[in-house]
Amino acid sequence: MTEPEAVQVFTTGGTIDKEYFDAKSAYEIGEPQIGGLFVEAGVTFPYAVEALMRKDSLELTDADRALIAERVVAVDARCVIVTHGTDTMAETARVVARA
Repeated sequence: MTEPEAVQVFTTGGTIDKEYFDAKSAYEIGEPQIGGLFVEAGVTFPYAVEALMRKDSLELTDADRALIAERVVAVDARCVIVTHGTDTMAETARVVARA
């Protein structure tokens, strides 16, 4: 049996993954950036990154929130991090807390 990751990161999009194209805020959600940030910061604990979706938090649906909660509850990791845009973070947190 393999040892679970110390930290499981689920990415959903949001500002951390936005790629801006001009000064008027045209953007798209790019690849998850957290893995690169962990490498740059010299993180040495084991972690895994899984992209659940690539959306601005204002575009998240009830189904998206249910998927996030389902994955958080089901994962076999000591700690879970969810990267998420700030606009609806509290709404998603309420769904996860009820799961």
